[in-house]
Amino acid sequence: MKKVLSNISSPLSILLWSLKPFERKDKVFAQKVFELLCKMDSSYKSFLTEFSRLEVSLKKLVELAYLEAFEDISPLVGVEHLFLSLMSLVGRKDYERAKIFAFSQKRERGLKWKILFEIITDLTALEEVGLLSEVIIREKETNLLIQKLLQTQQGSLLLVGHRGVGKTSLMKGLAKKIAHWDVPKALLGVRIISVDVVALANAPFSMRGFLEDNLGAVIEQWMGPKRKAILFFDNLHLLPVGMPIGFSARGGRKFIRCIGATQDAENTRLVDNPLGALWETFNVGEPSLEDMRKIANIRARELEFLHNVSIDKAAVNEIFKQKLDKLSDISDALDLICAHKKFKDTPSKKDMDKNEERLLLKNNFRIALQKRDLDAMYVLDRKIKALERTIGEGGEARKVVIGGLDAKRFFKKGPLDILPFGRSVNSLERVLMKSIIGQKEAVLALASSVRRAVLKFKGENRPVGAFLFLGATGVGKTETAKVLAKALFGEGRNFIRLDMSDFRERHTVSRLVGAPPGYVGFEEGGQLTDFVAENPQSVVLFDEAEKAHPDVLNILLQIMEEGELVDAGGMKVSFKDALIILTGNIGSDLISKGSIGFHSEPAKNSSASYVSYALMKERILNETKKILKPEFINRFDGIIVFKLLEKADLYKICGILVNDFEKVLLEKGIALKVLPEAKRFLVDRSFSLEYGARPLRRFIEKELMDKIAGMVLKEEVKFGDVVRVSLQKSGTAFQLKMRVKRIRKII
Repeated sequence: MKKVLSNISSPLSILLWSLKPFERKDKVFAQKVFELLCKMDSSYKSFLTEFSRLEVSLKKLVELAYLEAFEDISPLVGVEHLFLSLMSLVGRKDYERAKIFAFSQKRERGLKWKILFEIITDLTALEEVGLLSEVIIREKETNLLIQKLLQTQQGSLLLVGHRGVGKTSLMKGLAKKIAHWDVPKALLGVRIISVDVVALANAPFSMRGFLEDNLGAVIEQWMGPKRKAILFFDNLHLLPVGMPIGFSARGGRKFIRCIGATQDAENTRLVDNPLGALWETFNVGEPSLEDMRKIANIRARELEFLHNVSIDKAAVNEIFKQKLDKLSDISDALDLICAHKKFKDTPSKKDMDKNEERLLLKNNFRIALQKRDLDAMYVLDRKIKALERTIGEGGEARKVVIGGLDAKRFFKKGPLDILPFGRSVNSLERVLMKSIIGQKEAVLALASSVRRAVLKFKGENRPVGAFLFLGATGVGKTETAKVLAKALFGEGRNFIRLDMSDFRERHTVSRLVGAPPGYVGFEEGGQLTDFVAENPQSVVLFDEAEKAHPDVLNILLQIMEEGELVDAGGMKVSFKDALIILTGNIGSDLISKGSIGFHSEPAKNSSASYVSYALMKERILNETKKILKPEFINRFDGIIVFKLLEKADLYKICGILVNDFEKVLLEKGIALKVLPEAKRFLVDRSFSLEYGARPLRRFIEKELMDKIAGMVLKEEVKFGDVVRVSLQKSGTAFQLKMRVKRIRKII
């Protein structure tokens, strides 16, 4: 009993200190308790003697202290609980006074201890009772980690590796070996305590100091004074700056060790600082091929439970045939195949009819419930449950079987066929032709090249496709890239444009991949690598590539050949699911001189002579070879040449721009009608063979959009009005005429 008391309380002097609040409020009550406690010496003999005079057993006192701790939602029996149990034996009135004092701190203290115990998990204890998830123990890495832990001068370890490499599984494997006594004697009895970093970082700010200062103390009292522990902080980089260092430095006694885990990109933030000496880096690489197969089988069993499917071993084997080099890619592929298969598994007409019947029965059940008709409710409930069992909702759902053929079809279709909205490259020409005007030859060539790239007629590690768009300014090169991104990848953040005129100097290369450590902008990362890492399925446009520095072109050459790029932080960014497009104005000087043209066939009403589109493409390619290196040109899946736009093309583009403006006004309750003669006026006044469609866009903004915007601000056009735009003659010139018609009924 002495040992029990020594484990649950501090010296009796602390009990005397806890009387100070009573001295200010009730001196008589405090004096009475003080006299009682002063009779007790710090020795256990005197303590027991005093209680024997009060005819109270120590066992009863300890039991009452435990009850007080339980009511306080505290995992430990503290001094205040022993004090309250003592007061309950002194007298009911005195106990109530002490309880009132303790109640003000009870809720806050209980919440703190509750949060503290929710963020820690004993992995070793879970394995001892068979509740730790199944993992593959990587013997080589685990043995090396054990050797590091056995070093007497070893500080805290930091496991570094990219996402999904197996850092957490490595610690779980160590916990399994310790639980089964498959470790050296020095590690027997050690507990692996996992700390939930996300919960710790999201804890209320007022409790962070409490959690940081008491984490080691709680684990010490939880395990006992002679037990050893290793604190494991997964995703250590998610903690606020300073907290991980504080845990390492004040983690408790020497028998408590700290092991953190972080990704490659976040390693420098934790290590490259004055206190970084507290951590020693332990690199965790990809597992061997044999271990990858075992881990993939375990992951398949987990996904079977999560997706309620049945995964055949042939499906796992088919994934390994794709030669995926990362464990995270294999796991993601398994998850995608399951989701894709379930997406295709739509309910049959028979199931839909049964579902309609089920909804009707449930509606009748609600009516019976309102009428309190118990007999009808009983009958309807049995019918509903029986019907749900037949359609797989109330009982066990029908499992979808995923075999090797499903995985083969998944990879054979390529990455673009499994993207949002189920878009297919088969209709790519039709989608592009709706928005790209006057570039039929370029669209057909682009669609054919994209289709070849998607069908995997290329290196496994190369991007989905790499294309070079050539032509004069304003012919639709950038717009084609935007429409292509939307056609292939759907709506969303899947397009980035990099103006190569901003990368003329050598040092500007760092903007793409990030500045090296120690240089300005290191924390910001690279524009290109950060975007592709977050959006792997996207279109990357390098506009006016001929203006970039040669070092930038070397980076593009690496992307098109290797399909990956290493940023300044050492993280590899994959471009395997990205589409690379470069644009250039090479040959535009020849166009301005009028020596060549871009019409696919001679124009009937034009006095200028135009050569064929094929001849024009050949001349432009010859000019391109003089500027770009041959090894750079050979990396493209297709070189697309855009011809000059004719007036007929600009009429169609004008219609598209006006229709877009009409939609904007219609959302504000204003209808716009532009007559054909007004559109012809806009095109005739802005036509430029050299600059393409850009002058037309600017002229529409100036003559149409700006004027209507001014009318709206002056309240000359209001909600429900119709603006009719026509053409009128003013002297010898023509100008647009805008007439506002107000109608009662909004169209």
